[in-house]
Amino acid sequence: MEATLATTPKAGKQLKVFTLGQFVVENGETHLSESGGRSRKVWELFKYLLVHNDRVLLPEVIAEQLWPDQNYADAKSAVRTLIHRLRGLLGNGVDLIKFVQGGYTLNRHQDLWLDIAVFEGCCREARQAAKQGQARMAEDLYRQGLALYKGDLLPECAYSDWLIPLRNHYHRLYLQSVLELTELLRQTQSYGEIVEEAAKAR
Repeated sequence: MEATLATTPKAGKQLKVFTLGQFVVENGETHLSESGGRSRKVWELFKYLLVHNDRVLLPEVIAEQLWPDQNYADAKSAVRTLIHRLRGLLGNGVDLIKFVQGGYTLNRHQDLWLDIAVFEGCCREARQAAKQGQARMAEDLYRQGLALYKGDLLPECAYSDWLIPLRNHYHRLYLQSVLELTELLRQTQSYGEIVEEAAKAR
């Protein structure tokens, strides 16, 4: 991954999704809104797929995690209907959302820019660069990753139990990365930037 490109969504029709600090979905120049009660479950489903983008999710598990108070006679059919609506909302959703092995998952090879994936990738590569003695590269990668952390993961879902472990995971990764960056800066006696990073820590 090229660090200078990873943090910047491409221009054009790439689907861009921001989840840290606020939930924003952009399809090219079109801003997709989650307002409106009829689409609430559709957007909840999309968020669930986004934060579990490395897994195949069975429809029964999706329904149980997202809507535990509702007893679906046919969870597969209910989720399939929502997936159909979600694909329509996203425009390129047919290619983005795959059905494999009886469950749904995001096509990670599709033209999708997702802030949490880039954030995690930058922090991981920064740590590797630091271990290899490439301090400058590590600093740059940490800065790019930390700049993406605008706040808690999907703050509008503050009371969703399924999201709490993931929200905590990204916050811990953010704080750990701040500490690792400040240690690199300490080694180069960049004390002014250390103060700045500490002041920005959330």
